[in-house]
Amino acid sequence: MKNLFLKLIVMLVMAALLVVSFAACGGNNSGKPSETTGDGGSGEINNELGLPDDLNYNGAKITIMHRGGGTFDSEFECAATSTDLVEKAVYNRNRAVENRLGVKLEYIPNNETGWQTTYLQKIRAAVDAGDNVYDIFSGPAYHITTLITDGCYYDLTTTDYFNFDKVWWARGLVDGMAIDGKVFLVTGDISLGLVKYIHCLIFNESLYADLFGEDETLYDIVKDGDWTVEKMAEVTANTYKDEDKSGAASAGDRFGYVVPNTNLIRAYIDAVNLNVLHINENGDAEVWLDNQSHVDDAISTIGSYFDTQDVFYAQDSSANLTASSQIFKEGRTLFILGRLVDITTSYSGITDFEYGIVPLPKWDADDDYGVTLCGSESTFGISSSLPKDEANRASAVMEALAYESYKNVTPEYYETALKIQYEMSNDKAVMLDYIHDGARFNPNCQLNMLLNNGDISDPKTSTDYAICYAVLHDPTGWMKLFDSSKDMWTINLGEVVDKIADQK
Repeated sequence: MKNLFLKLIVMLVMAALLVVSFAACGGNNSGKPSETTGDGGSGEINNELGLPDDLNYNGAKITIMHRGGGTFDSEFECAATSTDLVEKAVYNRNRAVENRLGVKLEYIPNNETGWQTTYLQKIRAAVDAGDNVYDIFSGPAYHITTLITDGCYYDLTTTDYFNFDKVWWARGLVDGMAIDGKVFLVTGDISLGLVKYIHCLIFNESLYADLFGEDETLYDIVKDGDWTVEKMAEVTANTYKDEDKSGAASAGDRFGYVVPNTNLIRAYIDAVNLNVLHINENGDAEVWLDNQSHVDDAISTIGSYFDTQDVFYAQDSSANLTASSQIFKEGRTLFILGRLVDITTSYSGITDFEYGIVPLPKWDADDDYGVTLCGSESTFGISSSLPKDEANRASAVMEALAYESYKNVTPEYYETALKIQYEMSNDKAVMLDYIHDGARFNPNCQLNMLLNNGDISDPKTSTDYAICYAVLHDPTGWMKLFDSSKDMWTINLGEVVDKIADQK
């Protein structure tokens, strides 16, 4: 009886601690993610698959066409005999979905030269033919989005099985991209490319400890919600050192921050709200006039910081990209702007110092950490030629693929490729949660090629590249640049909205 009483007391205490723990995770407005669950995901409430238990399609074949080539084939289907743990996770994901829903998945790569043209042509031809050879299309967001106005994709909000509030879907799919209330393309953990190519700051832990000691780590600053643009400028101030004794800043020196190329700057759009376009409170897409005072201030602030000796940026070229990477590999910068995949490629051989990851800094301490998805990730849509029941079936498959990827593929990539043990006590795992949970699907990138007819030869005419240009080359001239392009963006966005509204 005594032992039973003691067990009861222990159970009551544990229950009370759980209540306190859950309460501590609620009402969080400091930009911190929820605690990890220990199963490789964020502790948000919608972290379990919500499909009906009895959903079964009796062996139906689901065809998924994707861009193919390079490393992208292994994002979709891998051999059962593969010894690579991430590839095995992809293989097991597919089999789990097949078993769960009673379907047979068939992945069809494009595998043709000039894929940007041939791939889009294939999508359009398949939809026009109406023969439903493909159920699902997948391609890089920067290109596949251009077919939205051609009516090639099903409105996913009208299908039965998507739940965009789930943690395995990127943020912004509805509130950021639902023009006329319609969602045509989705991404999230369903895309291993998204997980690999998401932007972050990679930093030299050893150099940071040398400069600031170990009383307060950079991880502590991030977790406290204090990792802002202002804080980063403070941390990197006066880190420049003329290592090569040339008398001028060069790739042979030490810096606080290295920016390897222009493209990476687009990640700042959601980090500090550099949005030119948005979906307003009425659900209408518009050029965001009221936000440009903030954008002007933020670009001026970031651009001025980038113009200090503590920051290294060279004009885009393969040679400068290599030089930038070398600065970090040789331990001569505190931070470098990059992507998670860089850890497994460019920086995999580093042994002279410890390095870690943190999210991009935010504008204000009360903001969330955010990062813009910049178009290389695989994005998924359902063929608009499918009948309703088959579109519903495709939606169930995509939901299940995203869920299984979130539960098993993403954490396997973290642990195997990034060598980051994904558990609550690991600071780097918490940083991955911030980065993963802050990933946002953004119209400034995803709709860009629709707004300037695919012409990105002049970066100042592109909503996303215009921001990059201003930050790096003209930080005090944003309003002039915006004023010169806003009418074109407004007219072209209006045409996009009208074409989408006409789709049934």
